[in-house]
Amino acid sequence: MKKVLILRWGTLGDLVLTFPILYTLKQEGFEVNLFTRGNLLNLARELGLVNGGEAMDSLKLLPLFSGNPLPPGLREFINSHDFVISYAPSRDRVNCILAGILKERLLTLPVDRTTLSSHLTECLFEPVKKLGGERIIPFPGIWKNSGNAILIHPGSGGKWKRWPKEKFRVLISLLLPAGKVKVILGEAEAREISYWEKTCEVIFNPSLSRLKQILLQAKIFLGNDSGVTHLSAFLGVPTLAIFGPTSPHIWGPQGKRVKIIYREYPCSPCSDTQREKCRDFPCLQDISAEDVAEIISVLSPLKSQGNL
Repeated sequence: MKKVLILRWGTLGDLVLTFPILYTLKQEGFEVNLFTRGNLLNLARELGLVNGGEAMDSLKLLPLFSGNPLPPGLREFINSHDFVISYAPSRDRVNCILAGILKERLLTLPVDRTTLSSHLTECLFEPVKKLGGERIIPFPGIWKNSGNAILIHPGSGGKWKRWPKEKFRVLISLLLPAGKVKVILGEAEAREISYWEKTCEVIFNPSLSRLKQILLQAKIFLGNDSGVTHLSAFLGVPTLAIFGPTSPHIWGPQGKRVKIIYREYPCSPCSDTQREKCRDFPCLQDISAEDVAEIISVLSPLKSQGNL
């Protein structure tokens, strides 16, 4: 069995958009190991997407990032792989170190977020083509259609990607008469706990393992362009994603049961310069709570059919 090591920086959303690559490699018969953040590595293991790996914030990998000579054990582990795929920028120090060990067995893909023209997952698949991969093999998902609550995550790593929380609250008031609604908040939303507790049950900052279980128990999930939304979609949960400044054609969640609400403007998607000038983000403001409630009312009865 051939062995491949993947190095993936970034947040939950970045890694989840890489999950289809890991799954494809596993299905193609590779032993897959992963260097990423510790909690993300554990999630990938739980989902059966990797055989092993190491947390990037562990002492074992410190020499790889400090520029110090690699200890024999780490060098031997890296060198034991038939190929290593690094998603670090091409001139990153880590790539220079790896190139010295691996030569042509190092495959890189510098992901420049400002110049992407196709979906990020398709771009991340490019090095796999060099290993003989012809297409991304879709993950079947593990959602079992057994939930009874609408799950909402109003947060996002970038505040400019958030649908206004006032609209979320109006939406919740529209949904509550029809069933149970729960709100998931992350660490970034810690100051908003009391705000949301006035509307419905709040789940605050669950571990990724717990978050996975919570998502799998949902009837439908609603969120912004965020890592939680990407994870929900990947797991196969019926997922409704609200997009505004970012392009769903490049950053959209991948899964079998995904619907995206998006108001495309002449300025869409936002460049960094546009985003700094835009104060009210009409692409998000123009999506009303009533619009979203109507879509949810249509989607919810389709739960038993297994798709959106």
